[in-house]
Amino acid sequence: MSETNLIRSAMRWLGTQPDSWAFKVHGGLCQRSGVPDIVGQVRGRALFAEAKSATSKLSKIQVVTHDRIGKSGGFVFTFRSLSEFRSWVELLRCKPCP
Repeated sequence: MSETNLIRSAMRWLGTQPDSWAFKVHGGLCQRSGVPDIVGQVRGRALFAEAKSATSKLSKIQVVTHDRIGKSGGFVFTFRSLSEFRSWVELLRCKPCP
């Protein structure tokens, strides 16, 4: 599945979840590099998700950005399928807040 279709599927599914809110980050000249594709909240916890196709890898700036998000308390992950995205969201729901 292409990254575009993967993001659409993840956003569509997340939109059906009553404890969630999210938006698709659209890159551009004024957008900070490395920001994940999806930014949102699940049960009040910050969610940052990067979609990648089966063969794609994170860029160096994405790795650095993901690390900084994680160190600041955000829940950041990369997903390659809708089922993987759903599993990460379920994990976030179960994970206690620090």
